[in-house]
Amino acid sequence: MVPQAILFFRNPCRTQIINPNPVTYPMVEILHLSVIGLTLVGLVTGILLLRKWKSGNRDEANYKAFFIIGITFLPVGVALSASTHNPGFFGMSGLGAAYLAIALANRDKWKP
Repeated sequence: MVPQAILFFRNPCRTQIINPNPVTYPMVEILHLSVIGLTLVGLVTGILLLRKWKSGNRDEANYKAFFIIGITFLPVGVALSASTHNPGFFGMSGLGAAYLAIALANRDKWKP
């Protein structure tokens, strides 16, 4: 037996598809909760960063970690873009190239 949620009937008078048992998802509520959640995460992150910057305890970036992330993101982005035919993954490759450029420009500051 086919579940009722996936049974679709074509109306002979119209070209639209009619679903006999529409399932309503609370999309608006999900959108609102997502926006509220992302806003809270952004606020907490901003507060923590401001506290750290005001305390004067600034650590130098770990440029070796930038290199490792860059050397990982660059080929993974190209591979995902080629395999899924989604050009959006080239953004991941671009981030990898940017991380590599930052790391190689600061190679003398790498931590062991």
